[in-house]
Amino acid sequence: MRLTSGRLLVPTAWTSDVGRVNHFTIRVWYSDDNGRSWQESPSRLDYAKRGAMEPGIVELEDGSLLMIVRTQLGHIAVSRSRDRGTTWSALEASTVVSPESPATIARIPSTGDLVLVWNNRFQAGQGHGGRRTPLVAAISGDGGRTWSKPRPLETAGDQTFAYTSVAFAKGRILLTYYVRDEATGRIGSRYRSVPIGWLYASGR
Repeated sequence: MRLTSGRLLVPTAWTSDVGRVNHFTIRVWYSDDNGRSWQESPSRLDYAKRGAMEPGIVELEDGSLLMIVRTQLGHIAVSRSRDRGTTWSALEASTVVSPESPATIARIPSTGDLVLVWNNRFQAGQGHGGRRTPLVAAISGDGGRTWSKPRPLETAGDQTFAYTSVAFAKGRILLTYYVRDEATGRIGSRYRSVPIGWLYASGR
């Protein structure tokens, strides 16, 4: 991602051997010369069980950064940076319930609020913490510290949904994500377009 300062950031989930070690830590790389050279942040972020996976970063209105991270503990973990991604705080549990599944975070251009898209159900003892359904969206007006009541995007119990991409255009939020039929194993992709106002319909 590119920050408003022009710095490029690449957050990664790193493991020495995914087949044998299968434990991940977050490492962030940054470039101030349009990618010609890169520096690694000294902050290496770890977490319990399988570790910290599939990070996502959003720049807040005050220039600070918020990172969300997939975990095995039934919630999304978060870290923050106040120096453009050079260093990061230790990962902490958020209040957002989630299986071991990736979430997507973005800032809404027209309001400055954050939108989070994820699976908001955790089933302890199930593989990956349960099926990746439902798929929901919520907003935050305080930099990701609290979130609105989730609004359902997909609710089918016989399908799973994840790996959402988000964009904004003409007052709408545009989403693409995978859809897997649990009975047949067939996987496809789906596109959704909803008014940004829909995100606010349930209030904060």
